[in-house]
Amino acid sequence: MKLVLFDFDGTLTKKDSLPAFIRFACGFPRMLGGAILLSPMLLGYIFSLVKNAEAKRRVLSHFFKGRSRDWMEQKGRAFCAEVLPGMMQEETLRIFEKEIGSGAAVAVVSASVDAWLRPFCEKYTAVCICTELSYDASGLFTGHFHTPNCNGDEKPKRIRERLTLEQYTHIIAYGNSKSDLPMLAIAHEKHMLNRHG
Repeated sequence: MKLVLFDFDGTLTKKDSLPAFIRFACGFPRMLGGAILLSPMLLGYIFSLVKNAEAKRRVLSHFFKGRSRDWMEQKGRAFCAEVLPGMMQEETLRIFEKEIGSGAAVAVVSASVDAWLRPFCEKYTAVCICTELSYDASGLFTGHFHTPNCNGDEKPKRIRERLTLEQYTHIIAYGNSKSDLPMLAIAHEKHMLNRHG
């Protein structure tokens, strides 16, 4: 049986989905105001003083802490339906859809969060392996992750937790950046798309 692994941002999409989701869910004025307030931290990220996972957590916390799970999931479904179609990388999406149609096991493995990645994967009946948000007992986003940021070395770890790799005779992986290399390392057939990162 064949397993096909796809990164999401920059591989299936043309650009990072997080800024697009913030703009969709919060509006451009609030996004711009947040970017200004977060600019010291964002500069720290650019100059490698703040790690990727922490920068992302702070951004998500700033814009969405205290929002209900229902609100986040509703916004995620709407974003998936209204915005993501225009962001997709057509060539890679065709490969993705072909693999789904062939009956192969297909998984999307991404640092993107479950709010919008899960509905995308459900649409295609693909396995969703991603960064999951943490909610408190009242169902409100805590500003933290429930799982580690699904990036770099975390990708093969999470794949192995979710899937039994030994049952697949051929594993194919698609990525576009250095952070995808650990995932590509577990594949028999590797595709590094020359886009960014």
